[in-house]
Amino acid sequence: MLAASVPCLVNATAFAQTRPPSPFDIELLISRSLAPGLRADAFVQQMQPMFSLLDANGDGVISDDDRQIQLRKVEAGRRTLLISQFVSADFNDDGVVTREEMVLYQRYVGSFSARRDGDAAQASREELLERRVAMFMRADADADGRIDWDEMVAYAKRSALPTPWEVDYDTPYKTMLSFDANGDGKTTREEYTEAMRRRFAEMDSDGDDLISQAEFDGYWQRKGVPAPKVAAIQPSYEEKLAAECAPPRPAKDAKLIVFNGHQFAALSSVAIGSQDAVTMTAKVVIESGTQPLYLVIIGWQRAIWQFEGAVERVQHLVLGGITPARGPGVPAGAVGIAKDRISFADAGKCGTFWVNMNQRYPDLVRERGKLLFGRAPDALLQAAELGTLHLPSGQVTPRPEKAVWSKTIQFDESNAELGLMRRVVLRFYPGGVVDFAPESVVAGQAVALYEVLPEAAGLLQLTIQGALVRNAKGEYVVQRPMRFPAGLAGGHAVRFLVPKGVPRPTGDPGHSRVVIEDAAPAKP
Repeated sequence: MLAASVPCLVNATAFAQTRPPSPFDIELLISRSLAPGLRADAFVQQMQPMFSLLDANGDGVISDDDRQIQLRKVEAGRRTLLISQFVSADFNDDGVVTREEMVLYQRYVGSFSARRDGDAAQASREELLERRVAMFMRADADADGRIDWDEMVAYAKRSALPTPWEVDYDTPYKTMLSFDANGDGKTTREEYTEAMRRRFAEMDSDGDDLISQAEFDGYWQRKGVPAPKVAAIQPSYEEKLAAECAPPRPAKDAKLIVFNGHQFAALSSVAIGSQDAVTMTAKVVIESGTQPLYLVIIGWQRAIWQFEGAVERVQHLVLGGITPARGPGVPAGAVGIAKDRISFADAGKCGTFWVNMNQRYPDLVRERGKLLFGRAPDALLQAAELGTLHLPSGQVTPRPEKAVWSKTIQFDESNAELGLMRRVVLRFYPGGVVDFAPESVVAGQAVALYEVLPEAAGLLQLTIQGALVRNAKGEYVVQRPMRFPAGLAGGHAVRFLVPKGVPRPTGDPGHSRVVIEDAAPAKP
């Protein structure tokens, strides 16, 4: 509104306008910007241009200096408007304006031309025309009948704009300076932003950063005035997804922590969801303290989180998994936390929120935190390698001091070949292979013991059981019916040889090469 008013002052056609503009009322603008369905961040964002508009000198604060600049701009605009009338009347372009030229200009540009509506009306117009011409001819200081440039400028400096158009600059700056929280006579953008958040909170009675229809109506009822007619703001695509995901909201006194984990230090003896996928594991030690914790644990791999320590502090646990571009989300499970305190958001539409919720994108984390949990996280943590996570401090031990070995891969330590195979396991999983009882794992998908452990651990297990023997070429020779270990892709791929008469193993060999000496059918 303010931006549009100043250019109008220098428009020559504005001279004939007599309708004053609406006052620049910040309070009214704020009230009319609030609507059902509006979120706090969106409201604060849409109110930012007002600050920039009034920050006339662009120094990031609103002060009386800005008001003075605006007033000087208006005065300059008024002078420009007056001078433009003279310049426009200089029909012969000689740099001076005569009375005859001013009469012509006012008659034809000022809309005083004759009309067929009676002699009396025409006489009235002629009288008004003479008054307007006489007003401008007062610029002729030396009374020589010619108005030169110096006389035009001098007249513009000493004369007011000859219209009732006045712009109120005191009111908007007075309102802006009322947001000066520290009383230094200046309102910073931060103070202004906080004031807008407080104004939003006056309507947002439940503090969820979203104005409902009931809150909107109730606010205006408390004010004792009819609610303005505004259209409700429709939820965005992400808002709709968040409503479908709908994890429980954390208590006000709980610390909301988001953790993002990538590579895990140990394998699990149980599978979540599929025998053909690798399930990993890591420890989470809850440190002593009194503040309740609301934990959002995001895993980039299928994993079981082992909770230890002061687990009674965990008010709620949300287990999320990254959703790949294709396929379902990455499932997760936990031990040590009661089932009624765990929510699973590891698949489908919930999974789309977890991508990029890390320290690289704090603004995105804040926005998505508000969508999902009603407020931004209190702490944002992440780790590329994960053995043990300590919460709420966020301390991470990438590798455990000692590996744990599942009972399914125990062997005589004097066996050098098996010892070498176990070192291969340690290369990828320094934490070893952790045994779990399936019934102890709370997960979003079915949990079962692996028939064959994943990756190199599975190769070791099958070798201990006699189902595989490695030949001089380094091939794993299949001795009897078996299942391929899960996860034999990339650097985990090997070469299998299936001799004549031995059925092809079940399961998924991944990127491994499988050579079959005959085509005996696989057993179910």
